[in-house]
Amino acid sequence: MLELWGNVSVVTFRLKRRAGRARASISSASESSRTLPIHGRYRLPDFLGVGPARTGTTWLHQVLESGADLPANVKETQFFTRYYHRGIDWYAHHFRRACGERPIGEVCPYFNPPAARRRIKLHLPDCRIICTLRDPVDRLYSHYK
Repeated sequence: MLELWGNVSVVTFRLKRRAGRARASISSASESSRTLPIHGRYRLPDFLGVGPARTGTTWLHQVLESGADLPANVKETQFFTRYYHRGIDWYAHHFRRACGERPIGEVCPYFNPPAARRRIKLHLPDCRIICTLRDPVDRLYSHYK
């Protein structure tokens, strides 16, 4: 499964707790020299948060809202799985408010479908991946509740 991602960069994801609030930061060694992918007028994501259901993707989205440019007016675009037929212009339009001063990304459960992994590699070859995982027993109990 890992070979499908090709030469994906590694993300440093740090969770910092201060005064009872969580804050996440995304960084890399070459962040200042890296150029973001552009499609038409809009920049495409330079990171994706992926993970199976009930592993903290909603929490991750909420934490990143203050420090990253996420899709406008929608939490999960589901582009690489459900709406791929709408085209890359449709996907890029979700990032119309991103100016490139902050990291641009999306948090969506693109974890399992092989077609989604191939499409991400095709359209976002230098994209960084944040993967959320959870203890299987805790995840099962969360589904039960």
